Amino acid sequence: VSLALAEVGLRLFSTKYAALQAHAANDNSTVAYRALPGGLLTLRPEASFRHQTACTKIEGISVNGDGFRDRPWPRAKDGPRIAVMGDSFVEALRVADGEHVAAILARLTGIRVLNAGIGGYSTVTELFAYRRLVRPLNPDVIVLFVYPGNDVRGNSCRLDPSRRLCGEVRERAILY
Repeated sequence: VSLALAEVGLRLFSTKYAALQAHAANDNSTVAYRALPGGLLTLRPEASFRHQTACTKIEGISVNGDGFRDRPWPRAKDGPRIAVMGDSFVEALRVADGEHVAAILARLTGIRVLNAGIGGYSTVTELFAYRRLVRPLNPDVIVLFVYPGNDVRGNSCRLDPSRRLCGEVRERAILY
């Protein structure tokens, strides 16, 4: 009976499924990343991308000169700054410019918010990005978005050996 119901379902909905598959296969995304020495990745600086999935199509993803999805980061401090760090949630390729978490936080607080999120970052990767790219901008507050699944696993070279940037904590120190 289960097989018969599955067969009927596939025959009734197969055209919708095929159309969804065709749309997903026609991925016109142009998002590109750059590798920095030491294994850190950012988006390709000063670029504009589009990202398409089976459910979304986002045009005009703006990237600043530092390689993050944000407007240009002023070097001279002109008031308080919040840096938001994280992975794909913060990078937010599936929403339009101005609708990612850093832009919303900036609107709500009236404070300059730096979006320093890149898909695939773990908290160790975020530490590298902070030290190299964000700390020189002297933010007053750091907001760290963490997903307990892959963000935690991605910190450990033993748990995720495919990672270029990983480490372990020993005696209150991060070894990488």
